[in-house]
Amino acid sequence: MDTKTLLYILVTISACGGLTIPERSTQKEAKHSGILPPLPSPIWNSYAQNKVEFFQRRLKSDSKDRPSLGVSSSRGISVHPQSKLLTDTPKEKGSLAARPHDVFSNWVSRKVPDKVSHVRKVTGKSDNLSETAPESLRNLLNKLNQKLPLNPEQDSQDCSNVCPPSEDFWPCQCDPCSKVINCSAVTNLNQLQELFHTVSFPIKNYTTFMMIQYEFPSVKNQTLLTDNLFGGVSFINIVIENTLVESIAANAFAGSEGTLEEISLQYNIHLRHFPFEEMVHFTNLKTLRIAGSSLSSIPVLSRVPQLQNLYLNENKITNISPMAFADLPALEVLDIGLNQLETINAHTFYLSAKTVLVFLDHNYINSIEEEAFSKEQPTILDISHNSLPVLEETIFTPILDTVMSSDFDGYINAEENPLHCNDILWLQQYPTYYLYLFLSGPGC
Repeated sequence: MDTKTLLYILVTISACGGLTIPERSTQKEAKHSGILPPLPSPIWNSYAQNKVEFFQRRLKSDSKDRPSLGVSSSRGISVHPQSKLLTDTPKEKGSLAARPHDVFSNWVSRKVPDKVSHVRKVTGKSDNLSETAPESLRNLLNKLNQKLPLNPEQDSQDCSNVCPPSEDFWPCQCDPCSKVINCSAVTNLNQLQELFHTVSFPIKNYTTFMMIQYEFPSVKNQTLLTDNLFGGVSFINIVIENTLVESIAANAFAGSEGTLEEISLQYNIHLRHFPFEEMVHFTNLKTLRIAGSSLSSIPVLSRVPQLQNLYLNENKITNISPMAFADLPALEVLDIGLNQLETINAHTFYLSAKTVLVFLDHNYINSIEEEAFSKEQPTILDISHNSLPVLEETIFTPILDTVMSSDFDGYINAEENPLHCNDILWLQQYPTYYLYLFLSGPGC
């Protein structure tokens, strides 16, 4: 056995403590035996902060490695092969399934190790072996990393004649090799626009524009990003965060229509207006983040052919137009958690893309109209921490059927809603659904 293999084994044993979790052990048994440390609720609850990353790790299943064996539910739906646990809870002919809550308990026993593993990865508790290894092994790992060859492409990169003269461009800064422009030190928006319209740029295409600050210290009443802000200079990523911006003009990002892939406008707490209707021109846009702001409504978005990730969480959204997301064929993640929604109207979530992760957690939702979710059903629906008095069978069975029949590891999270046994009686007829449904209680 060579030294590198031995080192990896030692680091792995050190990080894992030499212990494994039995496949069939329950959460209670694991905690009492000391095999599985109790999962602190603050860490699990904090998954909302990293939920997209958490669920994306679980989204695609490795169907090639799974046996072809399948199980049929009482509704005639083809159940995911991993649901074979249902054979442990046989159903007598002509009667309801034997205690669906037992099925949920089996689900817990199967999923607890996965939960702990994924939460730790998200929170960084034990994912990095070099951090959990003893000091001696950590030092050795660092030495090995230092001996890795340098990236020849980075060494040979020509970084000359990329940035404007630094004395003319101050307080903005430009990194010639990464082509990142950082204007976090500008004193007001007029100064920002003047720089881009008066300074001579050797090239017109840069990777990232960055402006991350807590306020414009000189002129606090300048809160509009005006049209043609960058004077024709284009970017792949635009990051404007923690500013006092309140509104963004329709053509503020003109010049980047064919290059822009990500817009991040997080924690601009006064931002109330964003030109959603203009996103149709950004044909390569993949990610739009407007989180931690003051948006109150979402209009119908024009077609954005490449948009995969739309983050609208932590706003003040009370209204979403019907068909708002109907023309987003590449959509994968839609996050509207931590807002002020109360009612989900018909066709609000008319989705043209398959396998969409929809997050509506931490709102005030107490009513969902028929066909609120229409055309393609979500692969994951997080509607936890709301005020739903009942789970309507006609609304949730199409989503559950879609989840069960797909090749994705999806489910519905309906935890922390004021539900009672009578509100979910229909679930007792189809115990398979409990494998794909998070409920904080009751155990009917």
